[in-house]
Amino acid sequence: MTKYPDLAFFLDRLVAIEYIHEPLLAPSEEIREAYRKTKDWGQYEKSFFELMQQRNVLESLTPGQFEGNVALLCSEADPEKCHRRLVAEMLSRHWNTLGHSYQVRHLLISKPKAQKKRRPKITASCQSSSSPTSR
Repeated sequence: MTKYPDLAFFLDRLVAIEYIHEPLLAPSEEIREAYRKTKDWGQYEKSFFELMQQRNVLESLTPGQFEGNVALLCSEADPEKCHRRLVAEMLSRHWNTLGHSYQVRHLLISKPKAQKKRRPKITASCQSSSSPTSR
């Protein structure tokens, strides 16, 4: 898995995308650890939003910082139980009430269906050129 600062390097060099690391939007270690132990997503969300409020995220970030196409990244594959979804929805809901127009789209890759492994068919062909040999 690629992490910051490698991610910033590769995004810049390969596709000319600027990467900004914003720890303000990350869950605390305590919140992550509690979720790992309990798997209680409702409590995770509650704790995460309380943390965002304590950090004054809505007052600290401006819509201008999110102009154009912006992608929020996280190590979770799906948005259902991911802090990036919580952040994106929180920011867009807040800024849309202030008259801005932000839309959240989750980029998903569907996993291919697992195919049964088949044993390869072994085919053999023999060709003989039986031509009479004269002696």
